[in-house]
Amino acid sequence: MAAALAGDGSAHISALYQDVLLKRVSLGEAAAGLRAREAKLLAFEMAVCVCDADGAQSDAEQRFLGDLRAALGIDAGEAQTLAAQA
Repeated sequence: MAAALAGDGSAHISALYQDVLLKRVSLGEAAAGLRAREAKLLAFEMAVCVCDADGAQSDAEQRFLGDLRAALGIDAGEAQTLAAQA
């Protein structure tokens, strides 16, 4: 998934990951770097997969996914569909 996100030319994934992890950029700033709708949807789906990796979403993970959904401009219904597919 990360390779696919990087493939649209909108962000260098490893650098972006480090920037967000080290809080050099906000979630909103990182999300703004994804311009293509497909990249935004893929980023959200990838985040859902990571949050679901242990079989359950914590309250913090649910808040993060809500914030990410809003930052990416994905409506709640579409986010629910993506989450169910992931």
